[in-house]
Amino acid sequence: MSAFAQHILSLFFILFIFPFRAFAAPAFSNISARINTPTVTEILAAHNSIRAQHDAPPLTWSDELALRATLWANRCIFENTGGALRSQPYGENIAAATGVFTPEDVVALFTADSAEYDPANPTYNHFTQVVWKRTTRLGCAIATCVGLFPPRPDPATLYVCLYDPPGNVVGRASINVVI
Repeated sequence: MSAFAQHILSLFFILFIFPFRAFAAPAFSNISARINTPTVTEILAAHNSIRAQHDAPPLTWSDELALRATLWANRCIFENTGGALRSQPYGENIAAATGVFTPEDVVALFTADSAEYDPANPTYNHFTQVVWKRTTRLGCAIATCVGLFPPRPDPATLYVCLYDPPGNVVGRASINVVI
């Protein structure tokens, strides 16, 4: 395919595949306004509290990752992105629930599978992404979605969290996950 055809195809993808409203998002420096400052603080604190228990350095907030997470969360699709939002790989955790669903609740849900981790036979899951030592940046988005769990019409809270560099690299668990 010619470079011109690839450019046209990329432009089509950007304009018609992603909802146009997603690109009306504020500049990276203002993205924290989409998740208010207390929520950013809460989600970072919840992640970093778990990470500290597993000798992983604290994460820092990334407006870039938050914007990418917002693009997906605004679609109200309860599934992994499958790489649709990234030009480079990111780790991701996605969770949704009805009722009250706080940042602490979502991180507790992400790490609920910690008991399944066996260092002698590593498996990669939500927990290992949260505590992966090499990961340094986090960006999350929260959306309220109606009808996310059909046939229930209740609004649900959808969290999309992206991690950079990604965790869960096969063969690297022994140096990145401490139990």
